[in-house]
Amino acid sequence: MVVDMAQTGVQQRGVIPDSELDTWLQSGIGGERELIVEARLPARKLSVRQSAGRKLLIQGRGSEKDRSDRLRELWALIAAAVATEPVLLNSAGAVAVRATPVEVRKFAGSPLIRAIRPNRRLARAR
Repeated sequence: MVVDMAQTGVQQRGVIPDSELDTWLQSGIGGERELIVEARLPARKLSVRQSAGRKLLIQGRGSEKDRSDRLRELWALIAAAVATEPVLLNSAGAVAVRATPVEVRKFAGSPLIRAIRPNRRLARAR
């Protein structure tokens, strides 16, 4: 499913919270950027149990399968739109991708996407 950003208009304002990234995307000019595409996922189902004076956090299995399926669906959508293979970040519930503005427009309007953010690299410790 390819969703052209031009057709979705107003929805993009909430999906791309970074104003510089939004300007880059709207201009359509510029090279590739590294992005983190956060998936819109179902909430995790957790329960807390007390055992021998300790609290145990237990995750429901059904919710993790739903999250995993939705993440794989988002990865496939992005992979079809970009030239370089995206990286699935399972624990983060996101996909890392290197894309041009034209490529981002192909998937930015998908309801699977919660947010698109720049991939900020941390300075290395010396």
